[in-house]
Amino acid sequence: MVHARHNEKEVNPNPSINFITCLPDEPTRQDETRQLLRALAAQVKPVMKRHGFQVNSLEEVCLYLPRE
Repeated sequence: MVHARHNEKEVNPNPSINFITCLPDEPTRQDETRQLLRALAAQVKPVMKRHGFQVNSLEEVCLYLPRE
C-alpha cells in the first residue's frame, strides 16, 4: 500500500494507487471519468502487484495537440 488511508468514502479498487482524480468538468462527465479511471485501476491491479509497482496518483490529463 502506498499510504494508509483512513475514512475512505469509496472502496479503493487498487491498493497500489493512492489517489484517483479527474479534471474538474461537468458533473456528469466527471462521474463517468472517475468510473473509467477506477475501472482502469482495477484492471492493472494484478500487473502492479506482480511487478511491485506503486503509484501515488492516477490522474486524468488534458493534452492540447497542435492543429494542422
